[in-house]
Amino acid sequence: MVLNKKIWVAVGFIIVAFTSILVYARLHNEQSVTANTYQTWQKTFVTRQSDQATYVNAGVDGKKMAMSEAQGLGMLITAQAGRKGWASQTDFDHLLAYYQQNRLVVANQQTHLMNWRQRDVKGAWRTDAHSATDGDLYIAYALHAAASVCPKQATTYNTLAKTIAADILRYEYNDQQQLLTVGDWATADTAAYRVMRTSDVMPSVFTSLAELTNDQRWGQVSDSMLTKLATLSKQHKTGLVPDFAVVTKQGVRAAKAKEVATKQDGHYAYNAARVPMMLADSSDHRAV
Repeated sequence: MVLNKKIWVAVGFIIVAFTSILVYARLHNEQSVTANTYQTWQKTFVTRQSDQATYVNAGVDGKKMAMSEAQGLGMLITAQAGRKGWASQTDFDHLLAYYQQNRLVVANQQTHLMNWRQRDVKGAWRTDAHSATDGDLYIAYALHAAASVCPKQATTYNTLAKTIAADILRYEYNDQQQLLTVGDWATADTAAYRVMRTSDVMPSVFTSLAELTNDQRWGQVSDSMLTKLATLSKQHKTGLVPDFAVVTKQGVRAAKAKEVATKQDGHYAYNAARVPMMLADSSDHRAV
């Protein structure tokens, strides 16, 4: 009887030990995969522009191209990697420097928005001088995230994030509909003023900027754009939303082909494919 008891104790110990090893291996492997993925991304896409500045290369077929969207996401990825100890403050600051060197000028006034694209054209680095709202949102959000990773730079990063947030509401905001426009070029005297890019619906980013700035308009933007996105989703049996939508007196509808940019404007395409990622960490019932 005593022997049997000892055997069962030994078996129990083996089971616990084996389970612990499996859990450790799974968690450790998941972390290793994530770290390796970051390192591969960093080596593949982060490109040196100068000794102090790097950009995320969004070009294809060997061509070099920087975009505010890619730069903002790259800054956010690097901030999160820094939280894990995989990236340094210098890595983040080099990406930040490139953004600062490519800020948009409107009416001879330098803003804190980023020129949406820079590209190599026959050996010359050329800039498309307009903003893209998604890129500016990512950059502001990345700075706020980096502030919690680098406490000594928190004031600097948060101050800059607040300034970007203020310029987004100055140059990329439709105050009539309380929604973000697609860029600074979508002014009140253009049809584009009523266009909404569905991937610009970022409730977690809006919440972050609302807390950072204490500006109630971010809460209004979140509520307005989430409601419009939910309405669009209900208009199709699949629940999918289009790349772009147009706000009308009757409500909101999918954009027509080439109404904004391409023949895919009214379809679930490049922009709309990011919508699930933008909604994934929101607790709002309209985001489910």
